[in-house]
Amino acid sequence: MSDFTQKVIIVTGAARGIGKAISKQFAGKGWFVAMLDLDIGELTEAALEIPDEQRCYIQCDITKEEDILKTIEYITQKTHGRVDLLVNNAGLIEVGDFDQLSLKVQQRLIDVNLSGLISMTYHTLPALKKTPKSRIINMSSASALIGNPELSVYAATKSAVKSLTEGWAISLKKYDIRVSDLLPLFVKTRMVYDFKEKYRHMTEKNARLTPTQVAKVVWKASRSNRIHWYVGTKTKLFAFLVGVVPMRWQLPISKSVIKYK
Repeated sequence: MSDFTQKVIIVTGAARGIGKAISKQFAGKGWFVAMLDLDIGELTEAALEIPDEQRCYIQCDITKEEDILKTIEYITQKTHGRVDLLVNNAGLIEVGDFDQLSLKVQQRLIDVNLSGLISMTYHTLPALKKTPKSRIINMSSASALIGNPELSVYAATKSAVKSLTEGWAISLKKYDIRVSDLLPLFVKTRMVYDFKEKYRHMTEKNARLTPTQVAKVVWKASRSNRIHWYVGTKTKLFAFLVGVVPMRWQLPISKSVIKYK
């Protein structure tokens, strides 16, 4: 067991939006926060909002194994090997029909949203195993619940994250590591607003959740054994309907809702 007295959280995609809100939420609870992001400029600005003694921040490309290894080594040296919680928040989105987006763009979604998450988790596991009652929280999405023609590859990565969460919740329990995920609908972040013109039926009113609201659910998830967290009333309703409506009706309803022709 580490002699580092503060609890330690690693947050990927911490420069803005949900990741930044999570970092501030846990710092406010007295945790030591390791903030990771590829954008070192915005990450530096975000880190300044947290007291020096409660955080470190590192530029890290989670699609590069050497970056992850150096980052984990740096963090664990600071925390004497302690990591209580890994939050896999980093992610990308691209909106458009499958045949209208380049293969390179769609492969990048897989590299960051899925492969990067797997690599980050794999290389953090040694520290998590050494820390009693540690946890992993993955950022999935409500799009994991049903296919979306505007987000087909993005939704596929988030569905895979949901599946990984379930598998890891079983396999890592023997190490006393709990695993859960969050499935929010649209959140008021740049990742949503930057692409709103590309959606067939998307307005700012559709994004009702705030990063702070999501961060508060992450805090709850870090203290619970529940596996899936459907964030927001609309998401909970959506999850319920997907569970009871036959598949032969789900796809036509989804097509109608997004105004897909």
